[in-house]
Amino acid sequence: MTVAGESLQWDELASACVAHRNMLVDAGVEPGDRVAVWAKPTLGTAAAIVGNLAYGVVTVPLNPKLGTRERDHIL
Repeated sequence: MTVAGESLQWDELASACVAHRNMLVDAGVEPGDRVAVWAKPTLGTAAAIVGNLAYGVVTVPLNPKLGTRERDHIL
């Protein structure tokens, strides 16, 4: 996978997704919960979204350009 000129091999993406899932578990997030993700064009964002899908949580993409009021309304 390549995003903004940075690349990950599939095994690296899988490892990043597992690390993301472990972070969610440690935070007490359970399948079916909603998890906000800053929707930046980065490999980290892609790994977080794929990790969320694999764990069964709902991704709530947030535009990084949102103002505080708009962000707070969504959250």
